[in-house]
Parts: sequence; structure tokens; C-alpha cells
Amino acid sequence: MTPYENIYDRFLSKITDYELKDLIVESLDDAKKQLSKYLRSAIVDFNNCNVDLSLRDDASQSFTVQLSDIEEEILANYMVTHWLKPQILRLENIRKGLGSKDFTVFSGANHLKQLQELKAQLDNDAGKLNLVYYYKM
Repeated sequence: MTPYENIYDRFLSKITDYELKDLIVESLDDAKKQLSKYLRSAIVDFNNCNVDLSLRDDASQSFTVQLSDIEEEILANYMVTHWLKPQILRLENIRKGLGSKDFTVFSGANHLKQLQELKAQLDNDAGKLNLVYYYKM
């Protein structure tokens, strides 16, 4: 068995999100619900896993099979990409509501561009790790 907590720990070590960390302190159940959403999306992305990721028990918050370190790492990396996506979309919505000049003054168009580039790099890194896993197994 592999507890979801293993993957959550890997995910949380990769990000800096004070709101999420505050949520963990305030309401662990709410935080686990949010982390579970990221994990479910990551499971869909990890479509060539040699282990059947549908073999899980959400009540006990664990997979009913043992995941390897690389499988846990791939899931955590995909969780990061799903965590980043809403932040990019939020900035894109701000940009749509403001003129380009206002947006540059207000929040920095470069910030959005950097986030988009970061997401592309994270997607690429997760894909590379997934590819290594595929050929290694």
C-alpha cells in the first residue's frame, strides 16, 4: 500500500504556497480535499503507469498497491502542473479585464509570461520523467 501522504509530501516540497500551507494548519480535511483533486488529475496524466492507479481506497487515503519512488515522483510532478494552472488562468483573467498598458503597470505581463513558461517547463520535466519510466519498466 502507498499512502497518498507520500505523494502529497513530495508535491508540497516542490511548491511554495502559503495559502495551502495555512489551509493545512487550519483545516487538514479541507487541505486533503484540495490535494486529492490535484492527485486525481495527476493520475489521469500518468497514463502509462505499469501499476493500476485505479486500485486505491479514498477512504483510507491510499493506493492499494505499492508505488515505486519514481511513480510517486511522477504523480507529484503532475500535481505541480495542476496546482500552477489556476494561478496562470487567474492572471489571464486579470489581463483580459485590463488594457495592455494597465496590465503592465498593475501586475506585470512578464509575471504571467514567466508562469506560462514555468508551466511549460514543468510539463516538459514531468513528461521526460514519464518517458524515462516508460522505457525503464
